[in-house]
Amino acid sequence: MWVRTDQLKNSMEEAEHLCERLGIFVGGRLQCIGNEKQLKTRYGGFYVFTITTSSENEQEVERATVASHLVDGIRAFQRVIDYGAVRVVVPGNIPIGCLPVYLTAFQSNASAAYDEDNCLTKLNDLATYHNHQLKEAIRELKKDYPNTVIVYGDYYRAFQRLFRNAESLGFDGASLQKACCGTDGDYNFNLTEMCGAFGVPICRNPNEHISWDGVHLTQEAYKIMSEWLLSDIVPKLHCPI
Repeated sequence: MWVRTDQLKNSMEEAEHLCERLGIFVGGRLQCIGNEKQLKTRYGGFYVFTITTSSENEQEVERATVASHLVDGIRAFQRVIDYGAVRVVVPGNIPIGCLPVYLTAFQSNASAAYDEDNCLTKLNDLATYHNHQLKEAIRELKKDYPNTVIVYGDYYRAFQRLFRNAESLGFDGASLQKACCGTDGDYNFNLTEMCGAFGVPICRNPNEHISWDGVHLTQEAYKIMSEWLLSDIVPKLHCPI
């Protein structure tokens, strides 16, 4: 059964109810097809939310957004502990300014917009601020739950170590900020033709790329990050032998 979403009042909600399979068209081209669960699982973990504000209020808006996010996150970890968890790892944010999705969305001709790693300075500063505030929140959480082991997962440092040692770890130095699965632009990423859409190519050697689809990392990148994270986190959990 095919239903045009422009004929539906609530578009996707009604389409999910009426259709067993959904197809999404962009610019007249079929980009993906599948049932509601498949599409949400594959494409539902990402969105771009843009706020336009005056430059003098930019930092205030960004930090308010971080604060709101942290409150929700800490509440979630409180629920986990209340359910009985005795060892909890709270992950920090990675340097988001190094990801193709953001490098593409906020690409700039100003050299000052980029740091020593050619990542977006403002976004990495925001991630650093988020992580600092998160660590402060964890300290307070430990006071409320003195019998629970709560460990900060330093994803920022893990990614940074991976990125700065990428070539010695076997990654292609010319493709560190390019998506393996993607198309167009300096970062091989196009928001309207993302990985999984019809005709979007995949690189020959995914293990030589850090970024898989511009948003997520490749298995090899995750593997190397996880090895460092485990070596850093596990001793702090004080697990019984």
